Amino acid sequence: MTSPKICPNRGGDLIKRLANILTTLLIVAFTLIAVFNIACYVKRKQTGDNCPTVLGLGTAIVASGSMEDRISVNDLVVFYQTDDYAVGDVVTYRGNNHPITHRIVSMRVDENGHTWITTRGDANNTDDEEFPAERIIGEVVAVIPAVGRLQSFLQTPGGVVTVIAVTAVLLLWTELLSAIRRRRE
Repeated sequence: MTSPKICPNRGGDLIKRLANILTTLLIVAFTLIAVFNIACYVKRKQTGDNCPTVLGLGTAIVASGSMEDRISVNDLVVFYQTDDYAVGDVVTYRGNNHPITHRIVSMRVDENGHTWITTRGDANNTDDEEFPAERIIGEVVAVIPAVGRLQSFLQTPGGVVTVIAVTAVLLLWTELLSAIRRRRE
């Protein structure tokens, strides 16, 4: 009589693999966030620009309810620089003291060939003052609800250190788990 074959713990292996994949994705995400925020911080310090972009991408934290219900206070908007804007696009542009995110409601080209933009917040009753298209920083490509405060923190020196520390802990954790697995084998 032969003894029954014992199946290896495939469920446990799958969980370990998924945990490794998740940890790797977190490490990559935290690394990208750290690099982006360090680059923004450096650019902000060098140029004085309160809404810098890196590789055409930028972020802004919504400070008013002018775009409710689509975009709320403390949402994070992600925008991308492009030269192709149209009526209906939601854009972030340089206001007097801070970036503003509103929808383009009209565009016109003057006799000198300069494009002028008029925007309005979705929740507002009146248009904003017309401005030159060069003040647009980018078109909004994503809205991440309620993470504006977190992003504000991440763009400070303490926030950058925190992201680097979390990334380092994740890397060390991964290495520790690998060492434990190798030792058991």
